[in-house]
Parts: sequence; structure tokens; C-alpha cells
Amino acid sequence: MKRATTVAMAVAVSLVLAAGASAGVVTIDAFTDEFPPETFITNYSGGIINGIDTYGGLEVGNLYFTESPDHDQVGETMPPVTLRTVESVTQTGLAGVLGGQRTGTLTKTDATTRSSAVGIGYGEFAHSTGSQAKSNVLLEYGNVTVLNADFSSLGASEYFLLGGWTLDQGTVTATLSLTSGATTQSKSITLSPADYYSPVDYTIAFADFNLISFSDVDVIRLELVNNNNAQDMSLSAFEATPEPATMALLALGGIGMLLRRKR
Repeated sequence: MKRATTVAMAVAVSLVLAAGASAGVVTIDAFTDEFPPETFITNYSGGIINGIDTYGGLEVGNLYFTESPDHDQVGETMPPVTLRTVESVTQTGLAGVLGGQRTGTLTKTDATTRSSAVGIGYGEFAHSTGSQAKSNVLLEYGNVTVLNADFSSLGASEYFLLGGWTLDQGTVTATLSLTSGATTQSKSITLSPADYYSPVDYTIAFADFNLISFSDVDVIRLELVNNNNAQDMSLSAFEATPEPATMALLALGGIGMLLRRKR
């Protein structure tokens, strides 16, 4: 009988711990809602189209169609094009994004015409820069309609999570900015290389935003800046999360309730 009780309690503990791990987590972007696809030239020579492609994301530094006509014949004359250095798109009605809205802006910061690209989908944010290319990515939430997000229930000791980070080389500077009313406060951290098969998590504490009212956060911005050329990076979680100690307490509270019911 004692063994059965022990097994039952072990199962209960694991279930409560699992529940505690997700308790209170606020997803800012689940990275499931893709950017609209862009049609761009992949190869060109002497004004003749050699290839057309569609990429579900933002791209700067390559030649684009001015009006994105539907050309699918290799070898036809290339229409007027423009060289983009900034690409930006604002989306609303997104299910996997806090407030249902996101603005993504990709800005090429090097002097060459090499390309940079960023895509979102399938639970992942990915950013890639070509040889000799650098760029900045800015993700904004609440810049269309203010969020009025209430994070106060998470507590002052909690943090923002940049989870599942991978980077092939160099470093990236991540700057998180929060706006509450007329006050904006930022915190920057350096993201280092991490293998695709061994991603790492980075956190930024609520305490780093001592001027912000967490009961009314209006705008959230996350900017990623390349510090090196030719970098490939990805991110799989952008959340506001209770600290591990808080989650453990939630789990222990649940275990206590189970014990009292058992008695």
C-alpha cells in the first residue's frame, strides 16, 4: 500500500511540476505567424531574369521587382527594379502574438549590395546575412495599438526569456525596450555562438526595467544587431516567464493540496 502511495505521489509531483513550468508564462511571440512572402530575383545577368523565388520573410540588399509582377519565364526581359536597404511589414490579427500585432523591420547596415534575410514560422525566428553583409532586425509589439499588457501578476523578480538561441559565429547585440505611458527603458545583452543542436536560453530581468509600470506595458521592442558579417541565427521563444523558484513554489503548493486531499 505504501509503495502504491509513493508511486502515485511521484506521478502527482511530475504532473504538478509540469503544470508549474507553464504557469504564468506570457507568450510575446510564438513565431508561428509568418511574414507575408516577397517575390525577388535570385539571379540576374545583363537585364535578363535567370530565376524567380518566393521567400516567406523580409529581404534587403537584392534587386526586387518594383511592382512584383508575376513573371515566371526564365529569360524574359527584367522589369524596372529597386535596391532595398530597409524592408518593413506590419501585421495584425495574429493568433500567436501578444496583442495580435507585429511590425518587423529589417535594415541593411553595410555598404555592399549583399543580402540579408529574416523569416518567421513553424515556431522559429531565423535571420541570415550573406557574405560581407550586416543588418538589424527590429520586432515591435504594440506600436499600432498599445498593448496595455499587465505583467504584474508575474512579480518583480521575473524575467523575459529569449529561448532556444543559436548562432554560428561572432556575436549579436539584443536590445529589449519597454514603453509604459511616456516612459521607455532599454536593456542590452550580448548573444554568443550556440550550436543548432545545443541551443541556449538568455534572460533579461524585470528588475532591469525599474522605471516601467508592469501593470501597463504599452509597447515591447526587440532589436537584434549583427556584430559580424555572414551570420546565421535563430530564436524559438520570446516570453515573459516566472523565475524557476516561483515555478517550484507553485508546484509545491499543488503537492500540498494533493497531500491534504489524500489525508
